[in-house]
Amino acid sequence: MAETSTRWREALADNNHPLYKAAWLVFTDRISTELAFGHLKDAQEAVVPFLNELLADDGLFDNDSPGKGVAPANAVRLLGEYQAREALPKILELYADTTNYPMRSACVYAVGKFGSDVLDQIIEWAGDDGARRPKAAELMVEIGEGNEKAFNTLLGWIHPDVSGLEYYARYLTKINPEAAITTLEKLSKDPQFNGDVRRRFKDRIKEAQQAIKAKQEAS
Repeated sequence: MAETSTRWREALADNNHPLYKAAWLVFTDRISTELAFGHLKDAQEAVVPFLNELLADDGLFDNDSPGKGVAPANAVRLLGEYQAREALPKILELYADTTNYPMRSACVYAVGKFGSDVLDQIIEWAGDDGARRPKAAELMVEIGEGNEKAFNTLLGWIHPDVSGLEYYARYLTKINPEAAITTLEKLSKDPQFNGDVRRRFKDRIKEAQQAIKAKQEAS
């Protein structure tokens, strides 16, 4: 695969390069994101474009690449720390296309750092795409706690012809357990859904009740 930039090679090889520290931190396995960001937070103007270049280099995702494939995931996490929301389209693309756990985890981390400001973009990205919606839901629950739009969007995706409904139902309980109980009680009685799905809705009601109880006990 072609490399889109050689800057990372130059930076790794030259300790006088302005991106030397950034390159070594990003290419280091098991590096603490918070620690790395602490070293780089004042160099956002130079580092953010560099991180985006790394994500555009397909060869860096391979296990036999420099850094053994960790650089892109580290870059995504740092983009989250920088609140570089302009990177969201690429992060969504990576999240949708990979089964690699470190990368998926990094994408969730970054979206969590971006916060609810990117909710509309995620919903728009999901659209009517049956493959994207489950992935969007996984991200929305990370930033949608108490958010009415996130709740109603997921509720609108619950339909008898959709697979994995129990996951959408579980996400509802995480976003707003009180509203989820009322909603799922209605759905659990809706004959449009088969008996197995309705039973799973009831299970999610129990989860919501437990979440409310735990929150009350903690307060």
